[in-house]
Amino acid sequence: MQRIRKYAGMNRKEFSEWLNIPYRTMTDWELGNRTMPVYLLELIAYKVNHEIANAKEKQDASGRKNKQEHL
Repeated sequence: MQRIRKYAGMNRKEFSEWLNIPYRTMTDWELGNRTMPVYLLELIAYKVNHEIANAKEKQDASGRKNKQEHL
């Protein structure tokens, strides 16, 4: 979980709020005090990858638009 969170560029508080998961639950998962269901880890990984891909796509589209305006 920690690796996914860091890949998303968020601290634990931001990540738990973004996923709407209690902070304490997130902390327990990262520290190994509780076991996270595998399906949930897969869903979170999918969401992170999807959101990052969308952000990059928007950034690329914005960059293309700005280049066209300067021509």
